[in-house]
Amino acid sequence: MAAIEIDGLETGLRFDEIKSIFENQANFFQKSAAGKRITDTLDYLDRAFPAKSPELRNRSLVQSFATLAAQIVKSGRGSGSEKDSINV
Repeated sequence: MAAIEIDGLETGLRFDEIKSIFENQANFFQKSAAGKRITDTLDYLDRAFPAKSPELRNRSLVQSFATLAAQIVKSGRGSGSEKDSINV
């Protein structure tokens, strides 16, 4: 999810591609725009899914939810919509 927020939706998600992104971001600043989006997205997901969900064990599914949540947060429509999340 962090790689997508840093590099965009078209970023590759194979290990070597993600490794390259993180190596290039060695000086990543948590308070940067991307850092704030990542923090806000994870906070949103924490509110939307407060209980442990066994359905969220699949990495691809978690990535999809995180990417969708990032888009919701980025649109400015995230605040308060956590209650409307689908109960998985």
